[in-house]
Amino acid sequence: LTIFETPLWCNDTGAGYWQWQTAQERCTVKGGAPSNEVIMSGVPLVPSGIGILIEYFLLGTIMVRITLVTILQHAFKDSGGDFRSPKAILFDWIMICLGLVDLAVFTCNP
Repeated sequence: LTIFETPLWCNDTGAGYWQWQTAQERCTVKGGAPSNEVIMSGVPLVPSGIGILIEYFLLGTIMVRITLVTILQHAFKDSGGDFRSPKAILFDWIMICLGLVDLAVFTCNP
């Protein structure tokens, strides 16, 4: 997703969440360098809305994995062994929550 995602500094052009544009069209800033001087990779950029949906899907998939790891940890806790350390699981939950907050803020404030 990182290669095809629209950079944050390109979102000020007023293009909608679902509008397909070339990198030069999306990333040219009014009063800035002309579009022929905007240096981009030439890789087509997905619209912000599609990128947001993909990120929600990926974060949801990671959250399911963390949930399963938490369940396994509780199952193995009574056997005397750790499936994964509680600190590592806590760190995973904190990171996924921060990722979801970041994505929610970006969704509400493009």
